[in-house]
Amino acid sequence: MPSIDSPIGMSMPSGSTFDHAVRTAAPRRGGDHAPEKQAITRRVIASRKSVVCHGPAALLAAVAEDGSHAYAGYRITAFTNEEEQMAGNADKAKWLLQDRLTEAGLTVRVGEPFAPHVEVDRNLVTGQNPASSGPLADELLKKLG
Repeated sequence: MPSIDSPIGMSMPSGSTFDHAVRTAAPRRGGDHAPEKQAITRRVIASRKSVVCHGPAALLAAVAEDGSHAYAGYRITAFTNEEEQMAGNADKAKWLLQDRLTEAGLTVRVGEPFAPHVEVDRNLVTGQNPASSGPLADELLKKLG
């Protein structure tokens, strides 16, 4: 059984079980995720297991088979448009993460740029930026009991 000391990757076998999935980064500028990763994301949601995510771009792949977004209505945080601008990336990006998540129906809550900010909604824990890693880990530990 995988543990925090021996995690499984995104190519896990279809029969794998898990308590939490952690996504620390996602290839945000590359467009949508591969179909097999979309299927895994849907399976995580359907299992009603907790999803812990510090790479909220991965949530863009969580489209149900009927075309609806599995996380529509969830309250999250993610790297913000303002942070992209301040980092000098906004004008180079094909799209901005905050915008795409909002368009997908998620409620994106924004904290101060580059300061720790975490949102917890149901089984989903998200962190706004790298400074959020510590508080996000604290929330994960609470969920793990």
